[in-house]
Order: sequence, then structure tokens, then C-alpha cells
Amino acid sequence: DAATTTRVFRGGEVAALGERRSPFRPKVCGAAATRTRRARACRNAAALELGRAPATLLLIKPHVVGEKRVGSLLDELAGGGFETAGLQLVTLGPKMCHEFFAPYKGVWVRHEDIVAHCLEGPVVAVQVRAAVADLREFCGPVDITLAKTLRPKSLRAAFGSSVVKNAVHCTDLDDDGFLECNYFFNVLAGLA
Repeated sequence: DAATTTRVFRGGEVAALGERRSPFRPKVCGAAATRTRRARACRNAAALELGRAPATLLLIKPHVVGEKRVGSLLDELAGGGFETAGLQLVTLGPKMCHEFFAPYKGVWVRHEDIVAHCLEGPVVAVQVRAAVADLREFCGPVDITLAKTLRPKSLRAAFGSSVVKNAVHCTDLDDDGFLECNYFFNVLAGLA
């Protein structure tokens, strides 16, 4: 999708800012070339990491990004003992969003509302070095009322405001950790 804006972060450093993905890539010189090479290196490092260690995806939803609370959420993640292999800011198009969330159709009661919310603004994809079940437990229940009651220190209890705006999507099945990370760090980045 030529209109998708992608930014890649590594270790808290912004690697590429405002880079437009286009089928017509202009020649990039100077500092912009350095940022582009650094962004490509970060995407490649995250892609290489996929086959080596347990990986799971954490998708930070648009309301958290819009409220400028991504840093606080990532601090909580690190404070919980989780290590990131890569981060990527992505504005999902309708086709990409529906494709990614297709397995949840018929599973989530508010599937269409969640897809619509993820189209409202950019999301941050975080590749986490952890077992799927460990991150899922740290995120807490999908319903934030339950999260606040059962897991008050979970990400959803701390950053969520409703079932739809529950702060994060996380991989829910062990076999899907690689697939979801691959989707954001290879397929959308044009590496697969």
C-alpha cells in the first residue's frame, strides 16, 4: 500500500521519520540515506530474530498512540521483564487490517468495532522475546472491567478504556507468535 507510513524504532531510537513507502523510490542522500539504511537494518534484525527465539506480537492500539502513552506502556512492558526485538509504527489500510484480524471474525463479539478502531490511526507493532502465554497473561483479560478486577497491574487495566479500546492486541495462540510477527516485520515491511 503506497499510502502506508512506516517508522521503525530500535532501542528507543527513532530510525526513520515520515518515510513514505512508494513504488517510485527517489535517490536518498546524506542524513536521509543514513536513516533509511538504519531503518532497513532494524527491520532486517527483527526479521532475523524471528527464527531464533520465542517471539510474540504486541500491537499497541491507536488510542494509546494518540494519547502519547506508548512510552509509558513500553516502560511497563520492560518493567515486567519483557525484552523487545523490534518496534514499528504502522498505519494500517483497510485491506491489511481486515486481513490481519480475519482469524478473529466470529470469535470476537465486537470484531468489526475493533477493526474500525485499528483503522482510526497508527498502531505500534512490538516484537517481544517471550512465550506467547507469558505476554498474554501480562496483558490481562480483553474486557478491561475484568482486567481491572482480576489483573489490576496488567497493560489492559492500566491503559485500556473499553472492550474495543483495550490498549493492546497480543498473540493468543503459541503457533501464531511467529506468524503475526512475520506479518508486521516482514510482509508489511516488504521483506517477505
